[in-house]
Amino acid sequence: MLTSADSALYRAKDSGRGRYVVFDEDMHERAMTTLRIEANLRAAIERNEFFLEYQPIVELADSRVVGFEALIRWNHPELGLVSPGDFIPTAEDADLIVPIGHWALRQACADMATWESPGDHPLTVSVNISPK
Repeated sequence: MLTSADSALYRAKDSGRGRYVVFDEDMHERAMTTLRIEANLRAAIERNEFFLEYQPIVELADSRVVGFEALIRWNHPELGLVSPGDFIPTAEDADLIVPIGHWALRQACADMATWESPGDHPLTVSVNISPK
């Protein structure tokens, strides 16, 4: 009951001052989903289930690829590909975004080291990281 009241309290705080929220089944389901995602994220870090995809960055003047943006993806063993929009907010709330960000940065640098730059223009890689 205290956990339910706490969930309603935080929902009311997120809605603004002078509000109240009555706990309902939908809030319970969202809380359980968040807990499942958090547990799965912890396991994903241990099992190395993340990978990076790269979106090219193109110089418009001459259509030359000058770099790439690294985009993190999660390949869950049962759910398949999980959208970053579904796991990044939970990772940030659970303070799992820091180890995930460290992994992404290390992986992007390792991948970049294996690529050859065309001509005398070195390639760049952009990695989005959390302010945390």
